[in-house]
Formats: sequence, C-alpha cells, structure tokens
Amino acid sequence: MGRAHQRGAHLLVYWAVNAAGIWMVCRGAGVSGLTFGQACVVIGVLALGVLVPNAPGFFGAFQISVYAGLSMYIAPRDVIGPGSAAVFWLYVLQIGVTFLGAGAALLIERISAKDALAAAGDRQAGKPGAGPA
Repeated sequence: MGRAHQRGAHLLVYWAVNAAGIWMVCRGAGVSGLTFGQACVVIGVLALGVLVPNAPGFFGAFQISVYAGLSMYIAPRDVIGPGSAAVFWLYVLQIGVTFLGAGAALLIERISAKDALAAAGDRQAGKPGAGPA
C-alpha cells in the first residue's frame, strides 16, 4: 500500500471515529433516530462551521454548527431538548481531549506547563534563541 493510500485510510478512520463519537454521545443524551450516516453529516457540518476563524476554542461556532447539523435530521423539540445536552457534552469532551493531549505532550517533552508557555511567549515576541515559529 502506497503512502497516499495509507494517509487516506488514516483519514477515513479518523473521521469515522469522530462520527461514531458524535453518534454515541447523541444516543446517550437521548437524541433518538440519528443514524451513523447522519452523524457523519453532523461532523461534516461541524468541520465546516469551525473552519472560519472564530472565538478562542471555537466557542459558539462549535455549538451552532452541531445544532445546525442535528436540525437537518432531528425534530426541533429534540434539538432544543436532548440535542442541547448532546451539544454540551460534545464540547466538554472536545475540551477534555484537548487538555489530555496537551498534558501528554508536556510529559513526552518532559517540560512543565510554565516553561512551555514561557517558550511560546518568547517565540511570539521574536526573542533570539526562542526556536522556530
């Protein structure tokens, strides 16, 4: 298998896992009737919604994008009821995964959060020896 095929396979797995996560969170929150295929569309709408630069953490764009994706397939009363719980938990889980990834990177690099933030600040300020931008 060529390198391009491997990347394509990895991307397919990545998007499928994300769609499965949305589908499971929605089912757990009580959103009934959402199929896996529809969850794939919701993740697509979410990806397009956060593509445009927005507030830190995509706060607002994330939520409205998931609501828009859900509203294509789910009744309005379910979107504002159990759909709201699903949107909340999807965002909380996304933030949690981000913090876990940051923590793992700090452990792998064997640096403290304070040192990493100081280095990032030095890099933004253009100080010599701060490393590549």
